[in-house]
Amino acid sequence: MGQNRTLVLGSGISALTYLHYDKEALALAGDQPGGLFAQQAQLGPQLIWVDKLTTELLSSLNLPLCAKKIIVGYYHQGAVTHAIAPKGFKDDYAKKTRGSLPKDSYLSSGKGTFEAFTVTVDKLVAELQRAVELRLIKDKATKILPWQREVQGLHAAYKFDTLISTVPAPTLLKLIGRDDLDHRLKARDKVYETWKHSELPEWAQTQRGIVDYIYIADQNLPYHRLKFNGESTIVEFTLANSDELK
Repeated sequence: MGQNRTLVLGSGISALTYLHYDKEALALAGDQPGGLFAQQAQLGPQLIWVDKLTTELLSSLNLPLCAKKIIVGYYHQGAVTHAIAPKGFKDDYAKKTRGSLPKDSYLSSGKGTFEAFTVTVDKLVAELQRAVELRLIKDKATKILPWQREVQGLHAAYKFDTLISTVPAPTLLKLIGRDDLDHRLKARDKVYETWKHSELPEWAQTQRGIVDYIYIADQNLPYHRLKFNGESTIVEFTLANSDELK
């Protein structure tokens, strides 16, 4: 490392983007850099919104800037709306999926439509990974010693001046030896299943070709989001609170 040693924990899209802009930083990337997008073929609706920062990022990687209109649906009280999220929907959705109060970023910011780039997130991650691959350390953090400014890995120890974490909060607490605090976090796991359209309820089948995906806040339905994906649908579930640290 150089004189000003910046070390990043993780190798998902956040870590890779940071490395792309900070040319001196290194990252402990584990054995499979790329995060979820390099490990799972099917995820919920992962889109790159069109704004100044994303346009600059894609341009710097020579990725196409073609955009498309995304239409969002909200299933509420037995019907799907295509405008902004209905009143109270955000509160119910946050409670169902996170066990917390809502944030502005939830539910695609509550919008009914927005512009997104046609380039996929996994393509962006692959390009970022290619651009920074020489600064990805294939080692996994096992312990952080904050006062010594050191991260211990499976194969070596790494000194830092600045440490940037992009790993889940429970994982970070475990690494610094404070997993006694993880009970304060209401972490919930997500799982994804691929269903045929015929397996969906009738109200959802009628939305195919109209919306790109649907949010569902109703507590009596086990899934919370449907993404229409060609001839199938990606069904996203939230599991109950998990005490297991990832």
